[in-house]
Amino acid sequence: MKKIFLLALLLPVLSFAQSQFHKLDSLQFRKVVSQIISDTGIKFQEEVNRQDWDENNLKFVNPEDKNDIIFVEYGCKNNICSVFTVYANYDRIFPIWKKYSDPAADKESLKKKGLKMLEKGSIQKFDKDVWKMEL
Repeated sequence: MKKIFLLALLLPVLSFAQSQFHKLDSLQFRKVVSQIISDTGIKFQEEVNRQDWDENNLKFVNPEDKNDIIFVEYGCKNNICSVFTVYANYDRIFPIWKKYSDPAADKESLKKKGLKMLEKGSIQKFDKDVWKMEL
């Protein structure tokens, strides 16, 4: 009986953890994206009025290093949005991965392996200096 009660208490927490990036209204969406960017520890600035690949993604640039970039890929339908993927260099994406997907992750072993898949998402080396984290 105690196990059932404990499970009943944990279910809302578990479902929140898995859905915190999905089915967001516009205010929640902006807060989630801001938190993801903040979790890098760098004061990235959103680049607006872009002339590059700008459909369904937000681009953030480190003002101290213009080559230090984060892309947040998302989708919206009927004013409900979901964050799907984050692209960044490994040093920026690892703290996000550790916080939201794998608190026990080891920075060096994950980098060496180049890929990790969990129920809560995946992370993989995408290109030479770019990693992809799916939420």
